[in-house]
Amino acid sequence: MSRIPHMVFISYIIASCFFPLKLFAVTDYFVPTDGVDTSDSNFEVVKVRVDDDKRDEYKLDFRNDYYYWEDLYQEYYFDFSSLPVTDNIDSVVVYFKFKENKLTGAKLEIWDDPSWSSEPIDTDVSDNKEISNLIDISDKIDSLMDLKIRFLAYGVGKGRKAEVNIVQVQVTHSSGIDTLFVNSTPRAPSTVIRDQKNVVMNDIQLSTNNFADGMVNLEQLRIEFYGDTSATVSMVKVYLDGDDNGIPGTPSDSLLGSGTFTGDFIEIDIIPDLLILFSSPQRLLVTYDIFALAGYGKKVGAKFSTPANFQVITPDQVAFKTETESGLSTVIEPVGVNSLIMSNFDLAPDYAAQGEQDIVMQALYLEVIGPGDGLVFIDKITLTYNGDIAGDIAPNGVKIYGDINVDGVYDPSIDILLGQGTFIATKAEINVSDFMISASRFYILLVAYDIDQDAYIGHFASSKLDSEADVTVLSPDIVEPFIGGPFESGQTEITGNKWSTCAEFDYTLSKFYDFHKFNLEYPRIGTIFGRVNQDIFDRSFPSYDNSDNKYSIYNMWSPDSFKDEIVKDADLLPQDPFWYFQKSYMAVGWYTVAFKLENKDRGYKIEFRDGVIFKNVTNPDAMFYISRNHYPTTQERIFRMGDIVYIRIDTSGSITPLDNDDSENEIRVKDIYNNTVFLDNTAPFITTGATGEFISSIAFTESNGFESGNIYWFENKLKDHDSFEDDKFHMTWLFGVCDLDECTVLGRNIAGPTVQKGALDNNFLQIIIQSDDYDDGQADLTGIWLNYAGSDPNDIAPDGVKIYYDLNFNGILDPGFDSLLGEGDFSAATHVPIYFYSSLTITSDYPESVLVVLDISPSATVGNNVKISVSEPNDFEFILPDRAYILSTIASRSSVIIDPSVTFTPTPTSSSSATPTGYTPVPTFTTTPVTTINSPTPNTTSTTPVPIFKFSITLYILLLMGLIIYLAGKSLFQKTSPFLNKE
Repeated sequence: MSRIPHMVFISYIIASCFFPLKLFAVTDYFVPTDGVDTSDSNFEVVKVRVDDDKRDEYKLDFRNDYYYWEDLYQEYYFDFSSLPVTDNIDSVVVYFKFKENKLTGAKLEIWDDPSWSSEPIDTDVSDNKEISNLIDISDKIDSLMDLKIRFLAYGVGKGRKAEVNIVQVQVTHSSGIDTLFVNSTPRAPSTVIRDQKNVVMNDIQLSTNNFADGMVNLEQLRIEFYGDTSATVSMVKVYLDGDDNGIPGTPSDSLLGSGTFTGDFIEIDIIPDLLILFSSPQRLLVTYDIFALAGYGKKVGAKFSTPANFQVITPDQVAFKTETESGLSTVIEPVGVNSLIMSNFDLAPDYAAQGEQDIVMQALYLEVIGPGDGLVFIDKITLTYNGDIAGDIAPNGVKIYGDINVDGVYDPSIDILLGQGTFIATKAEINVSDFMISASRFYILLVAYDIDQDAYIGHFASSKLDSEADVTVLSPDIVEPFIGGPFESGQTEITGNKWSTCAEFDYTLSKFYDFHKFNLEYPRIGTIFGRVNQDIFDRSFPSYDNSDNKYSIYNMWSPDSFKDEIVKDADLLPQDPFWYFQKSYMAVGWYTVAFKLENKDRGYKIEFRDGVIFKNVTNPDAMFYISRNHYPTTQERIFRMGDIVYIRIDTSGSITPLDNDDSENEIRVKDIYNNTVFLDNTAPFITTGATGEFISSIAFTESNGFESGNIYWFENKLKDHDSFEDDKFHMTWLFGVCDLDECTVLGRNIAGPTVQKGALDNNFLQIIIQSDDYDDGQADLTGIWLNYAGSDPNDIAPDGVKIYYDLNFNGILDPGFDSLLGEGDFSAATHVPIYFYSSLTITSDYPESVLVVLDISPSATVGNNVKISVSEPNDFEFILPDRAYILSTIASRSSVIIDPSVTFTPTPTSSSSATPTGYTPVPTFTTTPVTTINSPTPNTTSTTPVPIFKFSITLYILLLMGLIIYLAGKSLFQKTSPFLNKE
């Protein structure tokens, strides 16, 4: 070895002693862990694991002597879970060795979801030729997790054959690098004045991942001017915001650098480098000093065009996450002071339902007076929660709208959202983006709430501004003192009545007087409560009295004349803005609850019927089910246009089960005006094979009379033609047809075969979700119900079930990077909801990934199994009316709990297999998320790491001893080595 490479090698060793080496390459070798052979039912996968005399014969079909028979193949699966998720994949090469006899052609097919690609392999016309192939497939695949390989061959005449010996995938990968994430918030105010100092233009959050050492050094920041002219700015400064308050120049802040623009940019060297740690993000403030003679009307701003504006020490890199422009500020002349006069109008409704959005609480009337320029800019408004608990308001659910048409009513298609936020304790500071108020007219701002999906029923919500100090305007203008004390809204009671948000129809049937939940099943003795809110019906103010509003309750199993009535045409009672009833009963079976309402002034009439069940036995005399399942076992309330809905009526438990009488059976759907929109009375039901059980279906389409956004109800009939009493089963059920988005959900196991007792943050399940674009292409996921299918739910620690937002979509928890959505445990049940702290928005643009992570209890039982799953689409809780559709089984593997003191050392065998103790998804070749994740997940892997530089402690010592010897002879090297001799 020459002296120069030797010295480079020695320097590399010295550096590695003191600094973490970020890049080194490793090649791992993987052989099949499983497979199928469609040419021979006796395929044994072990025969293609090692180089020996065992071979798997690929049996050709002699019906196709001149081309491939595509359904005859050997298919091989691999397990790449041992590869570090943070590594870069440098190359993927397939080594394929087989013996062939006079084949005409052979090929490998490579699966990369959603398609196969072909790679020809060498053949030879001679007898029993041993052939080896090395095929680079790096550019053929996007995700190793999806990799499958098929072998196919063909030949002319008998005696042609192929015997596969070795199938091996060689993966070369290298350590990752850290990325500096730049999250910039525009802070430029609407206006500035001459000689104004430390005007914040950009508020920059800097964070890094931990793909290498979790450290990034920022050494230079290039700031670009945009606006009219950089001469408007006399000084540019960059502060480290030490107290994280967004205000520059405080005692805790550090000035990292300053200077003036050269043309339209400035490069500020940061000396010493600013160190950003994975565990400690940093916040920078970019500020301008405005020139004392700046021209009035000039606009100034700052921006960062590319990640290269942030210069870091290589090999680390930079990535933008958000807007990198500051916005524009206008230089104005400081003139006379304007005053903002405000007044308050209470618009709070009496009731608001769980999950209901944009509930307007109060209107703020605004007017500008004074000798100034006639303009006031509102910077922010601070609201105080004046109800029971601020947690009843959804995250980011405090809103301020500009009432564009100044009518004091929120108009979604007209009014503009100026800002929104979240209550912290009882305060919410809403930035309204320097909203401009002019003296030429008056303005209205609307304060609105989104009620949380899990808000407490019976709590009250209210809004308040304590004083004029809660309204911040840009200097030099002021806010006049509030007249009459604080500006408050009324108190709004939170209810649970709104079962459908796709139509303006508010209705419930409940076991409880507070009407807080829709109930389907009731005990055989009790009181039933019903309530309807429909503004267009019977608004006879001021008395709000209409004796024509009625309700009835009667048995579904009855002749057409209706018998077995609990109540008939009883008066509904007013409870502004609702009509309600409460009725004691003693009954068993399915009953219809019928409502009739009439508007005296306009002549509108509403009539609908719904179903409930009174029971004290497991199988009452008739059951029915309605859902999108082909053999429904539940009752659904909300559908969308195009859905095919199935109806199953089961009378097998009744005294006289129904028989199918085609002449009188019917499916009828009515709207809430009691108009028939669909009727099928031509043998609509068919028998299922069980006595007294029938099934039918209906498509909710325009051709069948349905319109999205409307409420409908079933009035289906089945007649018992053997009954002397002419009995029929009258099935009634209320439902809505809505514009809604459906989210496709896929599940992927990320659990290992074993998990240690007491171990935290164990990856178990990845769930990938994407919305369709039927409505607005956006659905808000608020929680997920999980099933525990392991040995003992107490094996999971308290609050040990956690769901994380997989921010980088890599299928594995990155602590400190991925965000916690919600947590819980299985202490109360084995089927529990994990509600999110704030909803996760799912869009049609790209899929989102969430991770289910478990903490194992320190007292867990060794040997028990741990497994979780999701059962059905309703386990995904979306803000109504959006819903889920499960595309694949969602379940983790069953992991065995082991003692942490037990370690497993793989013992080399003829198959070189080892059992992993965990599962780490591998990185993809592109940044595009892979949404098809149903590849086989084998339980074994065969790896032989071959690192380029991999040093043991002993080797380090020997190398350092060699270094000492080298230093002793340094003068000799200097005489002869151009590497050391500066001359």
